[in-house]
Amino acid sequence: MRRNVLKRVAYHEAGHAVMAVVLDLPLSRARIFSRADGIGGTATVPPMPGGEVLVLSSREAYLYARDRIDFCLAGLATEHLSGVPRRPVDEETFLASVQHDYRSACEMAYWCVRAKPPDTIADRQIAYVVRRQRVVRNKISRYARAVHEVAVALQKRRSRSLSGEEIRAIVRRQRNRSGA
Repeated sequence: MRRNVLKRVAYHEAGHAVMAVVLDLPLSRARIFSRADGIGGTATVPPMPGGEVLVLSSREAYLYARDRIDFCLAGLATEHLSGVPRRPVDEETFLASVQHDYRSACEMAYWCVRAKPPDTIADRQIAYVVRRQRVVRNKISRYARAVHEVAVALQKRRSRSLSGEEIRAIVRRQRNRSGA
């Protein structure tokens, strides 16, 4: 993987990982890998034993969906921190991950918009995701130092992987420094 692609992916995954900690989502790891269907991953929800299904109230479903949308958008919100300009050659592989994040955010937005005539639901989902992007950018900007630290660690590690506990420790250090 080329250095500028590695750096951009590291910041993207660091954004997801730091947002997971900020939102108090279960986080198992963040890692960079290279394969046909993607070039990075941040695992937030460990598999449920025995295929359990969560049963949530409508308010809980809304909050869960909102947090998952913020998680999806956080990777995109942190890419600019890498300082790597977007290049068409790098975009091809990277676009698959970005499209997946947006698609996931729009699917989760279904649970955040009120029922209206079916023809307007998709428009409302997209509008909701766009509004959440602004919120996520503001949230993640408060943790830019932690995002940078996680991204650098992901790039330096031979395994290109950090555990959830290591990421939580980095965010905790920033919170202690800034008093957040």
